[in-house]
Order: sequence, then C-alpha cells, then structure tokens
Amino acid sequence: MFIEFDKIHEGSRIWIYPSNIKLSSDQQKNIINVLKNHINIWKSHQNQVMASVEIKEGYFVIVAVDETKSKISGCSIDSLQNVIQYIEKENNILLYNRFKIYIKSNNKIKLSNISDLNKSFSINDYFFDTLLTKKSDLKFFLKPIKDSWCANFF
Repeated sequence: MFIEFDKIHEGSRIWIYPSNIKLSSDQQKNIINVLKNHINIWKSHQNQVMASVEIKEGYFVIVAVDETKSKISGCSIDSLQNVIQYIEKENNILLYNRFKIYIKSNNKIKLSNISDLNKSFSINDYFFDTLLTKKSDLKFFLKPIKDSWCANFF
C-alpha cells in the first residue's frame, strides 16, 4: 500500500538508487508512477507492504518500507530490484552504479569516480550518502566529505 513519503514511519527501511543522469520531470513522473503501481500490489509473505517513493534532487530515487507493519522478505526485495531494472531499461538510465560519488559543489551535483575524488573536489565539499538505510537518516543525506568514509580517498 502506497503512503506519502512524508507520512511513512521515520524508522522505515530505505533504498537509495542514484541515477547516472539528472532525471527529467517526465522521467521522474514515470518512475514514481511505476513504483507506486508496484507498491500498491507489493506483498511480503502474503502481507501488504506499506511503502513510499520519492525522488530527491532529480537524481536519487528513494524507496521506503515501513517494517513496523510487516517485515520485508528476500523475495519481496528481489521484486523491487526487478522493477528498478525495468525502470532502468525503460528510461535508458543506470540506478545501480555504486562506484560513483555524488558531490554537491557550487550548488551543482557532479558525479565522480571514487578513485578520482581527490582530483576534482576538496575534502570540504559535500557528498550525498547513498548508503543510508533508514528514513530518519536522510537528515544526514548531504554531508561533508571530511566527516565521512569518503575522506579516506584524499
């Protein structure tokens, strides 16, 4: 069952799918619709999954699941991954590249390979932490490189 993102439980489990390109408004609408349709029929062990989706900054597709209502199973997570792969093909984008870092510099989002991070950016720049796992952690989504695991690459 779809729930608006701002109303889903703060302890909800999240998956962040960063796009390799900035998504157009049409792509964003399409992605939201595809994921809403999936969420509305999504089940885990015959129980309806309570979930939501949001796109932040035009790059980050975030799916949240309220596990206080029902735990999500491996098969249910696999079904989400299948929908994400469908979205990638339908929109000619990549949402699984974990080797790219998303940096906010001069109010623009730029992508960098982890290995090239110190060549183009400063340790004082900010990055989007796509490894967060709880909705409540999104307050730390954008953080200074110097205060994170990315600092190891400088």
